[in-house]
Amino acid sequence: MVGKHIVLVIRLLSDRSGGAEKLYIEMANYLVEQGFRVTCLYYEPGQKEPFYKLDNRVSLTNLFIPYPSLGLFAKMNRLLSHALGERSIMPAFAWLNSELPFTLQLKHFFKRMKVDLVLSYLPPANTPSLIAAKMTKTKIIVTNHNVPEKDYEDIKRWSPNPIDRFLRLYLLRYASKVHVLFEHFGSWFPESLQSKIVAIPNYVPDDYFSLESKSIATKKIIGVGRLAAVKNYETLVEAWAVISKEFPDWSVEIYGTGPDEEKLRSLIKERDVTDSFFLMGHTSNVMEKYDESLIFCHTAIHEGFGLSVAEALARDLPVIAYKDCEGVNQFVVDDENGLLIERGSTADSMAVALKQMISDDEMRKRLAGNAKESIRPFSETKYYQKYSQLITEVAGL
Repeated sequence: MVGKHIVLVIRLLSDRSGGAEKLYIEMANYLVEQGFRVTCLYYEPGQKEPFYKLDNRVSLTNLFIPYPSLGLFAKMNRLLSHALGERSIMPAFAWLNSELPFTLQLKHFFKRMKVDLVLSYLPPANTPSLIAAKMTKTKIIVTNHNVPEKDYEDIKRWSPNPIDRFLRLYLLRYASKVHVLFEHFGSWFPESLQSKIVAIPNYVPDDYFSLESKSIATKKIIGVGRLAAVKNYETLVEAWAVISKEFPDWSVEIYGTGPDEEKLRSLIKERDVTDSFFLMGHTSNVMEKYDESLIFCHTAIHEGFGLSVAEALARDLPVIAYKDCEGVNQFVVDDENGLLIERGSTADSMAVALKQMISDDEMRKRLAGNAKESIRPFSETKYYQKYSQLITEVAGL
């Protein structure tokens, strides 16, 4: 094990507080603690620190360097598009212009440095990593952190370029193993890949189960996640606007940042709930925020593994979420540790659920009492046991 070199690859990392970035950093910290030589690679302009704390024994390298010569691809793409019309945009040129630099940098790194295993995180890193690994005969485990249909078919998620979407799935044949979050996610992939599929759910850190709360819970509803369309926070704003006047001593706090922040602030103002609905930005101690709250509300359209939901359950918070939200309905059970509601065209069902959980103290306490034990199977210890076995198998340690 000593001296074995494991490389973790992700596309964007600087000051990003998402679940995949958290797992990426924590895996690097775990592996270096186990005695591996660990390198974290990413690729983006600028040089900000990761949001999550990285062990100083881990080597962190931003592979980004400008490739001026690739301007030719972009120029040819623009000329051909102008001449032939928008429907004839040359996706291959566009793909080369955006992906070739990262791919070549990975290839050079894998070839120059002795790499025993690569772990890649998220499709924008998976495809270049698979190409570079194939070219250098490097073993690679590809990790998936969402519902497969969303990562591999949804044109609104990741790059809409058809070349990119094709390569995302096609190149998995060169992976040593393909990680998914739940067993039934693996059934989505073609038969030819089934022998490569390994299901390992994400986890809740052990201290979420063991540490005593240092905070006193107040009449607060909390949400945690990136302020992006998939999280659907507009619905929570609309639902709260319906019932907020009935519960003047309650408030809603959302922790996270993202592209929808200004849009949400405008909606909060428009719905006249600025005195009780707050966008709190980043927090370095989210556990404390869970402990200060009484209800966790999750309005997301889909999740791979709802990490914030699982963390909230571990801190004895009952959850309100939608029945059709993959990655949440795997461990939130209606009327056991939360309320799972139907997703309609309006926020009415969310408003009804919020009102019910606020008003019914006995029900809320009953659901909260079941929360911690319901999520205990998704422990940190089990997660790393399974990953250690996988790494040992693939790297031949």
